[in-house]
Amino acid sequence: MPRNGGGYRINCNVSKHAAYPIYQHMRVSPLYRNPDGTWPEAPEGHLVGDRYVAARSNGESVQWKRLYRPLELRSEDEVLVFLVAHEAFHYLRKTRQVERRHGEIEADAFALMMLEHYRDGSDSTKASTRGRL
Repeated sequence: MPRNGGGYRINCNVSKHAAYPIYQHMRVSPLYRNPDGTWPEAPEGHLVGDRYVAARSNGESVQWKRLYRPLELRSEDEVLVFLVAHEAFHYLRKTRQVERRHGEIEADAFALMMLEHYRDGSDSTKASTRGRL
């Protein structure tokens, strides 16, 4: 949200007392019931959560189940990358710099993508900054 009319603040806290790696499950796009009444299989390693039903404006109902994927955060740095990227997504969405839906699943997906970029480049980053910091 704008602060005093001129800017935004993202606040993230990471415990320095946590034991790493941290394992948790993050929500991903749900499983939707097929038109024939069957459910698609959950991707390997994912957990299936509660079932939900909603009525569409045309009177038809849609059913879905929440779906969770495992997430391993290996260090304090990775937790910080994930949290900041998650919150940055909300800012980018609010300021219309990204066009995706504005929700927690989308923010987590963005954060996971940024975490993967961080992991892919973390070795080269350490090597390129060695001795300069």
